[in-house]
Amino acid sequence: QPNALRVRLDPHLRGVRLLSGEVSRFSSFVRVALATCCLLLVAARSPAQEAAGLTLADAIERAVRQHPDLRGFEFRLQGGEARSADAALKPMPQLELQLEDFAGQDERSGFSGAQTTLSVSQVLELGGKREARSGVATAALAGIHTERAARQIDIVAEVARRFYAVLEGQLHEGMAEEAVRTAEQSLQRVDQRVAAA
Repeated sequence: QPNALRVRLDPHLRGVRLLSGEVSRFSSFVRVALATCCLLLVAARSPAQEAAGLTLADAIERAVRQHPDLRGFEFRLQGGEARSADAALKPMPQLELQLEDFAGQDERSGFSGAQTTLSVSQVLELGGKREARSGVATAALAGIHTERAARQIDIVAEVARRFYAVLEGQLHEGMAEEAVRTAEQSLQRVDQRVAAA
């Protein structure tokens, strides 16, 4: 299946691996959406819905909404969209007014002997220059989108890694507390047997 794409989640949630398929046919946006969906799917099945109340999906949503790196991309995207729109426009006609030989002396005083030139010019673009300029601006905008998507994947992966590290720590803490309780109960039984003997 040359157009198939298989995805596997790492069992330790350290990333998403593309196993096979022609990845070049998928745009970076599709790959970002796929990775984000996989992480959100894992978040939906997360055991983190305990007393703390913060789920992986909530943590990812907050990080994507509030991370300063991603918020900075909003301004870069607005600038790129404006440059792309500007590149698609035709050059504006220019109006020029020239005054010569005015404010002199004697018969050339004031504007009586002045020469006035009014010119209108319009650049005619040939050879697909506007399309090329628009293409460059569109490619730059796509680059910003790709860069943002890559940074978003990094942030989502880091949030998931840290979230599960906290869960693991909570699990170890619970196991340690259980071990302490078991040891205390065993010590009480030993003390009771020693007292009885």
